[in-house]
Amino acid sequence: MYDLNELEKNVATWRKNRGLDQSTSKDAFMKTAEEFGEIAQALNKQNDELLMDAIGDTLVCLVGLAASKNMTLGECLHYAYEEIKDRRGMLKDGLFVKYKDLSRAEQIELDKRLSSEE
Repeated sequence: MYDLNELEKNVATWRKNRGLDQSTSKDAFMKTAEEFGEIAQALNKQNDELLMDAIGDTLVCLVGLAASKNMTLGECLHYAYEEIKDRRGMLKDGLFVKYKDLSRAEQIELDKRLSSEE
């Protein structure tokens, strides 16, 4: 198993050694967007090796974007988790739909399912 904090430190050192720590947050975002495109290509090609590389490259870019704003990836992930941990909703057509955006019938169905799990 890999330690996310240690990998993030390694990426930060790698970025600094190459002068990439001088890039702006806009630069870091644009590179991240480029890597998202590579994720799409890998999924379209159904190539898991390319997918792993593209996801990894995206994470490297996100480390840089976070660092450009004096944040860490771990801090951002923690913040996001705190926002979603109690969020309720369901998957519709492959997308998560928040409880408040569900029809009343879907809310009732979800409430029943969740109460039976307790």
